[in-house]
This record gives sequence, structure tokens and C-alpha cells, in this order.
Amino acid sequence: MTKENISNSELDQVRELISDAYKMMNSNPEKCIKLSRSALKISQKVNYPVGIGMAYMHIGLGYFHQSDFYTAHKNYILAEPYFKEENFWYGLRVTYNNLGLVYKNWNNYEKALFYFQKNLALEDQFSDPKLTSTILNNIGTIYMELKNYKKALPYINESLNTAEKIEYLYMSSVASSNLGKIYIEINDFKNAELYLRNSISIKEKINDYNGMCSVYIHLSSLYEKLENYEKALDLLHTALRFEQVILNLLSNARDALAEKFDEFDDAKKIIIRLFTEAEKIIIEVEDNGCGLEAEFLPNVFDPFFTTKEESKGTGLGLSICYGIISEMNGSISLRSRKGEFTVARIELVDCSRKEHKV
Repeated sequence: MTKENISNSELDQVRELISDAYKMMNSNPEKCIKLSRSALKISQKVNYPVGIGMAYMHIGLGYFHQSDFYTAHKNYILAEPYFKEENFWYGLRVTYNNLGLVYKNWNNYEKALFYFQKNLALEDQFSDPKLTSTILNNIGTIYMELKNYKKALPYINESLNTAEKIEYLYMSSVASSNLGKIYIEINDFKNAELYLRNSISIKEKINDYNGMCSVYIHLSSLYEKLENYEKALDLLHTALRFEQVILNLLSNARDALAEKFDEFDDAKKIIIRLFTEAEKIIIEVEDNGCGLEAEFLPNVFDPFFTTKEESKGTGLGLSICYGIISEMNGSISLRSRKGEFTVARIELVDCSRKEHKV
């Protein structure tokens, strides 16, 4: 049965369930699986092949994000024939990518490459530059893990070129970072720094604070190879301490949301912003949780000050954050309104913009 034979309400219901499942696959994979099973049930009832395939694929995605690669693989395999039946090339391409990722996680690189190449072979049937740039990067990273940098380089380069043509910033940042890693390994330090700094610049634009920490670590390894140990330690220290602060702020945001909302309330929000002002990196972590009374704000960075129950907090988290940021010659501040929101703001010197020589 094609979608023309299905009522609009059934089609809309399947689409909505699949769309909601996709949104949940990272944050709540259990719910992703549950929603996908509901879509599967409806699609099987009305014999809608594409819906069945999409449901199986998203069930697989839910299990993949739970690191249950065996069950993910099983569902991806179940999805494949339904996409073939309808010549649904998009579904096939994504399924082959997902199967490749499963085999990559199993360190079965030969099978992973087989599925990634099957994906690229369908490019004429369904052109998707975003997906293509992702696949090219996936192939390149396999050769990186095999330390075959000569083979990795053209794939990562093509991934970057494809991503840049369509302004796909996320993959541009990933491919740039991977090129930097390759050039470190082959001792081309000039290009290594060029691509790593390009990656940092892009990650600033897309608020990828965690990815930026990772690139700082690779820059640190570059300076270590150049025997600029002071610079290497400075970058490494910044990355690791910075990550500790962000994790603490995210933990506080999560607790604030839990106090205000039910567990599965879609109104919960945590927003992370990363941008630059002059020579500073600005990071903001905002939540729409329970917020704080104005009278508490002057004391939030004091040791042992907490508004949480004794079993849920020691009052040291923000104090430690304040100490770490101060050591980095930065500043941290907090804005909040009871019952509405909290915004933590960090200002740091952007060491990636300092004058440097390789």
C-alpha cells in the first residue's frame, strides 16, 4: 500500500511520531524507541512500507544511543527491505550509514567501509550533500584509526569541501579538526594549526563548547611536539578545567529543571551559547528551571552556600567554578529570576586568538 491509500490522519500520525522520535534519540532514547514502536504499529496496520522502514530505523537509533549496537543492527537490517521495496533512496542511504557506524563501533572496519561505500553509490538516486559529507568523513576517520593517513586525507578533504559548499558548519568543524589531527601525525605542523584553529572558529559560531575543548587538547599536543611546553600546558589546562566548569553548570541546570518540571515535560530547556566579544570567549548556560530568589544571588559563589536539600548539594560546585575561572583570569556571573530562569555567564581570554608562531 502506498501513502496515497492511507488516510491523511494516519499518515500525519506516523510522520509526527517519527519526527518526535528523532528529536528524542539523543536526550531520551527510551522515548525514541517507544514513539517509533507506536509508528511501527500504525504503519504495519495500514501496510505502509516506508513508515515501517522509518519506524525500524528509528527504533535502531534509540538502541544505538543506548550503546545496544546488536539490537540497533537488527532493526536497521529490518528497515532495509521496506526502503528497497519503495525505492526510498533517502531511507536506504541513512540505513547504510547507520549500519556502517554499528560496524565501526564493533571495530569491523571492512564491513563499515562496505556500508559507507554502498551509501555513496546511491548518490545519483538521492543527492544529499550533508549526508555525503558525513559519509566521507566517516570513511576518512576509519583510515585515521588504521593510521593510514594517506588514504584518510582525500576523504576528509572532500568532506570539508562538500560541507563548505553548502555551509554545513558542523561537519566543516569536524572535518577541519580531523585534518588538523592528520597533519599532526604526518608532522605538517603549519597545516595542523591552520585547520585546528579553523575548527575552533567554526565551533564558536555553532556553540559547540565541548568540541572546542577537544580541539584545544589537540592544539596542546601540537605545541608539545613543537616543544613549546608552556603553550601546550596552558591550552590543556584551559580545556580540562573549562570542561569541569561546564559540567557543573549543566548539573545545576538539570537540578533546577527537575525541581520545576515533570520528568518528560517537553517545556524543559537548557540553552548553551558560545560566542566571542573582542578578545574574550563568552559561554552562557541558561535554563528555564526554578530560578533563585534575588536575595540569594550575592552569595551563590560562597563556599558551602546552597539552596538545595542537604542530600542533593554541598554548596561547593559554584565556588569551585569561581576558583577555576579566576585561575584562568576570567569571570563568572549569575542572573536568575525565581520560577523563571537562571543564566550563568563565563568570560575567558581567548588563547586561540593570541599572537602565535609555529
